[in-house]
Amino acid sequence: MNYWLKTQSHPIRCLLYLEWGFLAIASMASFLELVLAPQIWQHKVSDLLVLAVFALLGVTSYIDKFATKTIYVCMHFSLVLIWLPFSGALWLLSILLLILMIRCFFMLPLQGRWIIAGLAFGIVLLARMQQLYSTHKLLAFSQLSQQWMSQWSDVFWFGIVLLLLTQLMQQVLITQQIQQQLAREQQRWRQYIQQQQKLIALQARHHVACESYDALGHALAAINIQIQSALKFWSIDPNQAQEFLTQAQRVGVTTMQEIRNSLRALRIHTIPPQIQLPLEQKHDVTVSFSPQDYLAMNYNKRI
Repeated sequence: MNYWLKTQSHPIRCLLYLEWGFLAIASMASFLELVLAPQIWQHKVSDLLVLAVFALLGVTSYIDKFATKTIYVCMHFSLVLIWLPFSGALWLLSILLLILMIRCFFMLPLQGRWIIAGLAFGIVLLARMQQLYSTHKLLAFSQLSQQWMSQWSDVFWFGIVLLLLTQLMQQVLITQQIQQQLAREQQRWRQYIQQQQKLIALQARHHVACESYDALGHALAAINIQIQSALKFWSIDPNQAQEFLTQAQRVGVTTMQEIRNSLRALRIHTIPPQIQLPLEQKHDVTVSFSPQDYLAMNYNKRI
């Protein structure tokens, strides 16, 4: 299994672009903060390092085994929890958890995705509570509700974005599954059409073979009648016998030409759609005579 170049095996490209867009925005914002406020370079260096590690984890492909999936998810959570005491930037924490949610979406079932979303929201909530406790600004809801909403608005917005992202990815996954099912049905329909075309071609070849066999039998019977008639009239009327032989020769030439046409049709393995004929339509391989006609002609001449 190739564990690199996830861009070639990502189930849905738009979510891949969203994930790397989050990483690019967070990296640019952290770098600008490092340039504009060099006095807090320790925190920003830790932010850039965690973003770099997240980027390295993002180039790995999607994993099949459950144990490997668990290790992969735990590595992300461990990295976030290790980085959190050194920086504590809530906006960057939200972006990292959203990236983790996107990466885990295609590896886990629906129940696992909701567990990851709950853990992500819990981490953001605890991080916000820790910030407010450390600055002694935690207010009760009864105290200045406007200030209370300003303290927790970022947590609420993160919960709303997380819920919308989860629903969006669920709808995208359902759409992808429908498209894959339609593609499988189309492939099955193409195979069915090909089988039907092969069956029609086989039936057409069988039909041509049967018609050729019948025509050849009629022609041989007619030639045999002409030869027998010529033998009987040879001693009585040589001119009449010569006519019978001429007719037998003409029938033989016509039959050989029809046999060549039939063999040429049998060599065609597939019948193109533009020249496919109904099975009820007769192929033009019959001869322009019948044994009964020659018998009637012979009896009339004898009379």
